[in-house]
Amino acid sequence: MPTGAEHTHWQHAFGALRGSVAPASGDDPRNAMFRLLTLLGSAAPLNELLDGLARDVETWSKGVHCTFLVVDSTRCLLQPGAAPSLPQSYIDAIGQVNIAVGQGSCGTAAALREMVFVEDVERSDLWASHAQIALSYGLRACWSAPIVDDAGMVLGTLALYFRERRAPTKADIEFIQGASSLASFVIQRHRDSARLRASEARLAAAVWGTDIGLWESASDGDHTWFDDWSERFDIEPCTGPRQERHWRDRIHPEDIHAYASASDAAVNGFTDHYVAEYRILTRSGVWRWLHERGKVSARDGNGKAQRFVGVCMCVDEQKKLEAALRAAENSYELAVSAARLPVWQYDVRSDSVTGNAYWHRTVGHELSDAEVLHRVETWLSDIHPDDAERNSKLLTPDATDDTGFYQSEFRIRLPSGEYKWLLDRGRVVERSADGAPIKAVGISLDIDAQKRMEFDLRESEQRFRGAFEFAAIGMALVAPDGRWLRVNRSLCGIVGYTAEELLVTDFQSITHPEDLDRDVGQMLQMLDGALSNYDMEKRYIHKDGHIVWVLLSVSLVRGATDQSTYFVAQIQDITERKLAERRLIEDVTERKRLENALREATYREQQRLGQEIHDGLGQELTGLAYLASSLATEAARASSPLAPDLTRLADVARHAIESCRSIARGVSPLTESRGSLLQSLRQITDLAAASGHASVSFEAVEHASLMLPSESCDQLHRITQEALNNALKHAGADHIKVSIQIDPAKVRIKVIDDGRGLTVSGEAPRGRGIDGMRQRASSIGARLRVETRHGGGAAVVCECPQPAPSEIPAAMP
Repeated sequence: MPTGAEHTHWQHAFGALRGSVAPASGDDPRNAMFRLLTLLGSAAPLNELLDGLARDVETWSKGVHCTFLVVDSTRCLLQPGAAPSLPQSYIDAIGQVNIAVGQGSCGTAAALREMVFVEDVERSDLWASHAQIALSYGLRACWSAPIVDDAGMVLGTLALYFRERRAPTKADIEFIQGASSLASFVIQRHRDSARLRASEARLAAAVWGTDIGLWESASDGDHTWFDDWSERFDIEPCTGPRQERHWRDRIHPEDIHAYASASDAAVNGFTDHYVAEYRILTRSGVWRWLHERGKVSARDGNGKAQRFVGVCMCVDEQKKLEAALRAAENSYELAVSAARLPVWQYDVRSDSVTGNAYWHRTVGHELSDAEVLHRVETWLSDIHPDDAERNSKLLTPDATDDTGFYQSEFRIRLPSGEYKWLLDRGRVVERSADGAPIKAVGISLDIDAQKRMEFDLRESEQRFRGAFEFAAIGMALVAPDGRWLRVNRSLCGIVGYTAEELLVTDFQSITHPEDLDRDVGQMLQMLDGALSNYDMEKRYIHKDGHIVWVLLSVSLVRGATDQSTYFVAQIQDITERKLAERRLIEDVTERKRLENALREATYREQQRLGQEIHDGLGQELTGLAYLASSLATEAARASSPLAPDLTRLADVARHAIESCRSIARGVSPLTESRGSLLQSLRQITDLAAASGHASVSFEAVEHASLMLPSESCDQLHRITQEALNNALKHAGADHIKVSIQIDPAKVRIKVIDDGRGLTVSGEAPRGRGIDGMRQRASSIGARLRVETRHGGGAAVVCECPQPAPSEIPAAMP
């Protein structure tokens, strides 16, 4: 409490006034005093504190109006502080008051530093310039006392107005003295609180974002952490009674002696500082190394430490943090030095900045600690012209949060003339009565490299934009839900829509319905991470309605947290290529149709020739052989000399019959079997068995009817015959098995032997006709496999698909 207030007998003064003047009706002095004490215990602005004091004073005298004026920053003027019971219009009419004799009761009291009692303002020379204003509001007398701080400096004035002419009594004089002393206490306490808040703000700015724990401790057990440092490091804060005992109980047994010796030496007055490194048990049961520094901030009359301030730092990973710290004796310097924070303080009115060595280094000055103390820089005048106007408004209440904090990016001029980007984080710690900023504190972070990277990124984006917009192929950025986010000119040309038209829709709306599911399905696989990219040919529906074929290539861009941001699509118009392919397919289809027609005609002609040879010439030769055989028999009975010749003629005829049949089988293999594939395979198997070169068997498994066209049956017969001949002539097989299995979907023929096996190559080895068999199989859509069996021998497998019911002609050949 200030000295002036300390020695004032408040109860005596108020009691004297209470005895001489009755309290105002309806106002309980105790309520007013309670409100005043409540305000004094809060962080209310000065005008609210003075307003509460004025209301308290007014409760002790009926009809009194109490006002306060405070000295402005120039110390030449008094400006309104509080006047709860006077009209605002009166306060505005009086305005600011010069501190000078003759400037009313208050201006004169502040100038003379003594109480001034004007019993009648109408007749007082001191009120010559203000009397008419006071009289117009019914104010007749005004007593004023200067409010002086402990150093004797005038802080403001207290004034009591009355609506009747009035001279003070002794009790009145004692009361106004006591009230002015109480006002001095209120103003000084508010000033000291503001300074304390400024100091705490500088401290908060210094340790913002660091791993330093700041604390204050008292001998009565009152222990305070400035933030949640202990929580962040899983350490019990040990606040409350016997805090020091609880804290020491958690220190490692091997470290407690050194810790106690260091801290006790400071407590007992041997030193004002102590440093200790020790292990402390965390809540989770782990020992953690701490580096602690404490400083005595208050002692009692016997020299015993009553209060400490200090810091704690976790030094698990590096116990020599003090080597990187500057030698400092208080918590603020330790925090700043540990974090190497570029800390500054800005005076708004003079546009001057003072800072630590790290801050000066940030703005281009290498200074020693001694030079830093005398170095002052400018701020707004050094900010880049493009940033100056914006930064000049940073400290206004609209630009800061409720606590006065703000942050800003700007360019500042270095001694070299170049500009560097900084990020300032600061807080307004002092404002004038009208809320204008006076002082701010904070830190400056060098973000020059980051801003240059951002500039390079913008340039890269511009280059990308140019490449994107003017690419020869269509390009687009597409949202995960399919919306067009960005399209280029080429894409607009491909689909016929303007960019504006595309950006209000999605790709699904212009995709051909038959291609949409496949496109969306692959897109969803990319979102799920199953695909990294995909390519597909698809169709868009042009704005005028025709189909546009495109080759689509899509990749996915993910954000920093791996979330899907957008797709990048490249679209090439392949409509002309697809039309060319279509024409080619039509040409190939027509050629195949002609080839099939030619094969069918050839096959029919072969059937006709085979039939004529077999049925025509063969029948005639059969008749000739029969006639020759009959004549030979008759001639032999008649002992005719022609009998041997007729017998030879019958043999020639029979041989000619076999030749006709062989020729017929070569031209049309199924002629003898009347078109039956199973019968023809059985016949060639029987012929092979009759040759005596190997044991040949035949097996037929029919699960369905044979629906193959005659050409396919003919080719399967020839493939089987070729495979059987290979097994007989080249494999040296003892056993050969020919089988056919007829299923609804396909026909499978196998020729298996136990011979030497085959070595399959791209060419037919040693005339075995493997390529020929493959060509025959390919011509009817069949698949041929030639395999060497593990137990010896080879297997030729041919699988031919059966036609679907809808593909079967009305009449099979």
